[in-house]
Amino acid sequence: MLQLRYWLCYGSLWGQLHERRNPAWESDVELCVLREQATDDRQDSLVTQLEAAGFTAELDARRGLLDVYRSDGTPGLVQLIFFAPDSVNKMYRRDGWLHRSLGADCTAEPELHCFPARLVAAPLKRRAFGHYEMPVPWVGFELQKYLYPDSWYRDYAPSC
Repeated sequence: MLQLRYWLCYGSLWGQLHERRNPAWESDVELCVLREQATDDRQDSLVTQLEAAGFTAELDARRGLLDVYRSDGTPGLVQLIFFAPDSVNKMYRRDGWLHRSLGADCTAEPELHCFPARLVAAPLKRRAFGHYEMPVPWVGFELQKYLYPDSWYRDYAPSC
């Protein structure tokens, strides 16, 4: 309803790329959202709509994410992770006051999780993710190179 552009990211994107579903060890689904589309008014409206639909939404402004749970206690969590534009570098970077307090150099600050805007340019392709078709970034795993710069090339499964 709010026309927010979102896509699978982090562990959920790994799951889609390898298994077409969330990995077995993941208890949540991570969706990235463009902060420029999720203004404070829209975030408030999103929380209101989620709560009206039987969900609980908790905003973590420090880390730039919104946790969405089922109000009835049924397991499940969706994390909406916000990314803000960095017009100087033509990149998106993780939002939240923790990330905004870091420098602007994406290469010097890997925790900013910067990536080129072209990877999430509209229209995004939709791919199988469990019983759903979900939007994914361009070139599949290319986004993971930016989010996991030191380990994107390794096996994505955790080692026990």
